[in-house]
Amino acid sequence: MSDTAPNTRIILVSGKGGVGKTTAAAATAIDLAARGRRTLVMSFDVAHSLRDSLGLGGFLQGAAHGAVSPVTDNLDMLEIDVSKEIEAEWGPIYRHFSMLMSHGGLTDVLSSELAMLPGMEDVSALLAVDRHARSGEYDALVLDCPPTASTLRFIGMASGLKWYANHRLARERRMVRMMRPLASLFHGEAYYLPADEFFAAYEGITARLDAVEAMLRNPEVTSLRLVCTPEKVVARETQRAFMYFCMYGVLVDQILVNRVFPEEDPYFRQFALSQQAMIADMRDWFAGVPLTAVPMLEEEVVGPEPLARFGARLSEGRDPGAFYRQDSPITVTEEADGWRFAIKMPFVGKSDIQMSRQGEELMLRVGTFKRHISIPSAMMKATRTQAAMEGDTLVVRLSEG
Repeated sequence: MSDTAPNTRIILVSGKGGVGKTTAAAATAIDLAARGRRTLVMSFDVAHSLRDSLGLGGFLQGAAHGAVSPVTDNLDMLEIDVSKEIEAEWGPIYRHFSMLMSHGGLTDVLSSELAMLPGMEDVSALLAVDRHARSGEYDALVLDCPPTASTLRFIGMASGLKWYANHRLARERRMVRMMRPLASLFHGEAYYLPADEFFAAYEGITARLDAVEAMLRNPEVTSLRLVCTPEKVVARETQRAFMYFCMYGVLVDQILVNRVFPEEDPYFRQFALSQQAMIADMRDWFAGVPLTAVPMLEEEVVGPEPLARFGARLSEGRDPGAFYRQDSPITVTEEADGWRFAIKMPFVGKSDIQMSRQGEELMLRVGTFKRHISIPSAMMKATRTQAAMEGDTLVVRLSEG
């Protein structure tokens, strides 16, 4: 279980690939460090470019890959090595699946690669956040996240694993304990049945994920900054991303519109006017969320000094570690006859949302993403569930009878 200190600030930076999110993350970290905060900037993207953005040099990371490296005073960086994290965190689970595949005739190298089940990378990244957040070494973590869809999967992964742990894990653990002695009579070691340490490891990971999930959805600890460019396709994806992050309960406290062309240049004037019209639309779409337009710069933003200048543009004189808004996308209130869940769901209508109650959980699906929301024990007596859209908010009421 995480014991993250209340003053550990977490800033997620995400957006469509190629819009400058790594640069924004690095610049935010540089700004925080310059203000005296012990800061770690972390990259989860498989195609790491954080080291390049910080101007640290080296074509390949070599021995530094997967290890914390100093950058400047108060600033460290980490490009996560997923394979190392999986071996360290998943231990018995990873070894069990690797052994199964090697018994099936695959080479040790191929077995190790195929034993990385879908989702292991995302969970390992979450556990790395938990580990560094509760280490006490840093005042702030800045997470350079992968492109939007991968970030959403990364944030939503915990609920899927918790569902398995809550509904299947204990039953399967008991079943395997009963089967193992009988299977050993016919198959010797019965290697295909997971050992008890397999289930213990899964339980431990799930318990830690509970803490990480709470940390990422705590509007007093974590916020997300969405980076985009003022183009129609990118803007539409940013709308969808904003809605999905609201659905997962993650606070978005800034929209960064990058690479805005100057109107003064005749060559770019028509394109600049089109961009300004798009920015005006975005201010309407994201009303209440601070939107910062960043001009296209003459210099390439690589290295500490250019990043410091870029960071000043992003923060516009504000403390980059502050919350630019703190309106939680999900609120729960008690009413006279039950409980009220209110979930911000902008840009979608009632027909786009599938919502159902399955025992102790609410299941919410929009498009290709779904989320399991656990119902607190105090609300379990409420057997009646009603849902309706009120403006841009999905309101679910739980009541008795």
